[in-house]
Amino acid sequence: MRHAWVTLTPVVVCCAFFRAFAGEATPITIEAADAKPAWPRPGAAIVQLSKAPELDGVASPDEWKQATEMPLRFATGSNQAVGKPDARFRAGHKDGVLYLLIEFDWNAPAEPKATADKRDGPVWDDDGAEIFLCSSAHLDRPVQLLLNLKGIQGDYAIKYDLERDRVVTKDENWNPPWTVKCSRAEKQYVSEIAIPLREVLGLEGKLGEVLRMDLVRNRAGGVPPELHWSPIEGAANCRPDYFGVAVLAGEDPAALTAADLKISSLNEVLLLERKKPVAELSGRPAACVLLNPLNDLVKGLCPDEVKAEVARGAGGAAVSSSVLKWNSGASRISVKSHAGETGGYKLSLTSAGKLPLNYALTFSWSDCLYLEACNPDACKITGKSSTYDYPRTVGRKVVVLKKDTQLSFTRDARSFVLRLPIAFPPPGPYYGTPLLQKLRYRVDAGAWNPVTVAASPREILIADGLPEGPHTIVVEAVDGEAWLDGFLVADERMSRIHGTIHADELDELLTDVRAEIRQDGRIVRTEYVRAPHTGNFDLHGLKPGAYTLRFSASGWEPAELSVTIKEAGAQLDAGLVVLKRQERLQPWGEDKLPRFGQTISLQPGGSFTAVCPNSGGGPLKAALVSRFKTIELALSERKPLNFGRFHELGTVTFKIPDGIPLDMYDLHLSYKVKRWEQIYKLAQSVCVREPLPENYFLAGCGHTNTWGQETSEYLVKLAETARLAGARALLIANEVNAAYVAGALSDLSIPYVTCSGNHTLPHWEEHFGAQPLVCDDGPLRIVTFGRAPFESWLDAERLLTERADASARVWLCFEGFAPLEAIRKAEVDVIFDGHSEDEHPDAAQFPKGTLKLRAPSQQSLRWIPMTRQGAAAAEKECTVLAVPRDDKSPLRAEFSAANDGTAQELSAKIVNEFDLKFEHAWLRFVLAAGKYAVNGGKVLQNFDSDDKKFTILDVEAAVPAHGECSVDAKPAE
Repeated sequence: MRHAWVTLTPVVVCCAFFRAFAGEATPITIEAADAKPAWPRPGAAIVQLSKAPELDGVASPDEWKQATEMPLRFATGSNQAVGKPDARFRAGHKDGVLYLLIEFDWNAPAEPKATADKRDGPVWDDDGAEIFLCSSAHLDRPVQLLLNLKGIQGDYAIKYDLERDRVVTKDENWNPPWTVKCSRAEKQYVSEIAIPLREVLGLEGKLGEVLRMDLVRNRAGGVPPELHWSPIEGAANCRPDYFGVAVLAGEDPAALTAADLKISSLNEVLLLERKKPVAELSGRPAACVLLNPLNDLVKGLCPDEVKAEVARGAGGAAVSSSVLKWNSGASRISVKSHAGETGGYKLSLTSAGKLPLNYALTFSWSDCLYLEACNPDACKITGKSSTYDYPRTVGRKVVVLKKDTQLSFTRDARSFVLRLPIAFPPPGPYYGTPLLQKLRYRVDAGAWNPVTVAASPREILIADGLPEGPHTIVVEAVDGEAWLDGFLVADERMSRIHGTIHADELDELLTDVRAEIRQDGRIVRTEYVRAPHTGNFDLHGLKPGAYTLRFSASGWEPAELSVTIKEAGAQLDAGLVVLKRQERLQPWGEDKLPRFGQTISLQPGGSFTAVCPNSGGGPLKAALVSRFKTIELALSERKPLNFGRFHELGTVTFKIPDGIPLDMYDLHLSYKVKRWEQIYKLAQSVCVREPLPENYFLAGCGHTNTWGQETSEYLVKLAETARLAGARALLIANEVNAAYVAGALSDLSIPYVTCSGNHTLPHWEEHFGAQPLVCDDGPLRIVTFGRAPFESWLDAERLLTERADASARVWLCFEGFAPLEAIRKAEVDVIFDGHSEDEHPDAAQFPKGTLKLRAPSQQSLRWIPMTRQGAAAAEKECTVLAVPRDDKSPLRAEFSAANDGTAQELSAKIVNEFDLKFEHAWLRFVLAAGKYAVNGGKVLQNFDSDDKKFTILDVEAAVPAHGECSVDAKPAE
């Protein structure tokens, strides 16, 4: 979950500042706005061809003379028409297939520079074309089809965040059956394309269906101008709400009428300019545009009048309504709030007639807004600049201003805060750092104010309490680059709470911290704070009142403090906030004990031997401790190890009792230290579970680069998705910050194994032990290799080969380019890495069944079928599960009440949006103590907590692909 005000709409609301609608307020005003040119959208009636063209790469006039011309009129980032384009598109449809003809002039490169020889390679960097398609009902699910002039294809199913104007995930494993045939003629290249609409978009391809689309003429290396059928604002080609509209017409498109359109397609034709929330400062008008790109093509489509109603919240009663005239092309509506009317609202637009309009748009008024620097709707840049994903694993973009480049915006507000990106101190996680950068700003052509990042907070109040009216803010780089995150603006003076956050242990690994601000027991705001290089934090814009601040980071105990803001513009110093490292997550230095990612897996009645400190003759006693149970262990076969008088170590064998509940346990060891007893707690150490089955799955993720709280929360989402799906273990390649990784996964109920990589910070080995290390689960052995691939693999090879009875062998690596001889000698089944997507140079000579795998993006899991003998599938059958960072997991459990032991009856709905069926989804119910019956799943075990307050039910259920199932736990009769 991201901090509340950074929702990346063109003008984005800070939810934290919403106030309840109270008292007898003046109704919200709805009126027709001044007629301003709407952002153009092309409309096209795509003709039905009399016969399907033969795909041979030849532009036969007999086959294409009927087709609809789709002229490329716009350059990327502009709604200005371009001159004569060097590529021409024509479109037609027949029997559910969309056909496209592209003719490229011969003034491109003399020969196409194809940079890919396989599907889904970097075709986007060649001369060629991009085709974007989606249903208007699912603008957040566009597809991207690419081809170069040699006919090499690429295709991606995209999940798009309309609120933030960004791609969330791109599924590279989506390979629909569309066809491309290309040829080179005397003066041009020709491409013929067939796109089956059912397989690609889920449409029937029947007359009257409507789709959204954009056609792009791509150029090698992104050299401008890229040409578009539909104008796209900004540098990104994929902007679904800007796509043009096409309707599948008959053989005579001129005869198309409203009666030909399907009623279900109504809202796909009558469009708002934005299909995402609108946000404004309280009292400012929020505008929207009614736009009909097909108005000139379809007769009788537009209503004469539109009824507009505004309701508070999604389902509240209407607080204002009005009937407005609608001009046939485009009409603007202005909705204005009044004092005290902050919060979320829903604007509903309806009309009567043969094609009744029924549309809704949610929007908000707030006391503060966040303007993202890279958003062209909000900020203007003069000079050279770029956008940069920084840090790369949080999905946030920053603007990089080159020397003397200026960013400016004008806003009718009175207070402004400049927000800088997070700046890591050396060595940092090696993302590059803006720490030593300099910039300057000015307000309304006033004096320049210098900013040195290393000496500044992340939030800088640059203007406060200005006179009413518009004000212009200008920021420019000084002596090199400057990176900008965005700006917070408000109508009133902005209060500030500031202080310093440090940790009692591992302070050098404490980067960002989640801050929750509560008022009257409810969370009014949550965001990520703290500058790692200073420890300082700033919170701007809270209204006067009493608050409780709660600071938390994975692996540290949370800290709270109470503050009171007495007046707007107040400056509160919260002083020093200290986060205490959780006792069970304190690293043990060089003592080699099972801990963190070195989980021992065994069955009830089994035993294991571990190296332990031998001071005072070794541990007095040992216990396995979970949230619900404490199990005393028998100790035997003590043996001292002589490594000199400074290293008192020994081995001890621990016996697991029969009948112990299957669970993940911490190992507690008690020692006699002088006059007291010292207990050492080792987290994530012993997993008591059923024997490894013949068929099971491993889940793997890589290059998630967990460096702080924001990234650790995403790692939790990945881990919980893998656990719910029924993974036997989680492989995590190439991690960064051991303190946050250990904290994020300390309560995971399946084993995980992780390795370091190219971004790793200090103190890795204190947490996870010296690499390589080993994790065993019956015949499965996993060995890590976190070093560079050109270093020695001998130790990793030895750890695999020394256990001859390990029949399923996995290498978890930073980069998986192990020597071929080592792969053969160690009989490796799976090499899972986290960094390089390059193919192993000796892949063709791998032993039969050996796979080199990775999760192809930083927001995905690889789902790997295994048997006790090794990998159970080819690489293409190891599904990639895209798990978005800023949205719900596609596989999730939704409980009817809190699953914390307070309920005496509980239902869980498992929602599965993946294409894959999960036969062994795993749920844990924590209920008030009692006897229960379960419907919808198989009970794996049932036990009570030691204190008799809770009953725990572990349940297995089968979840269909693109479906859901319900599991109910009710008191037994």
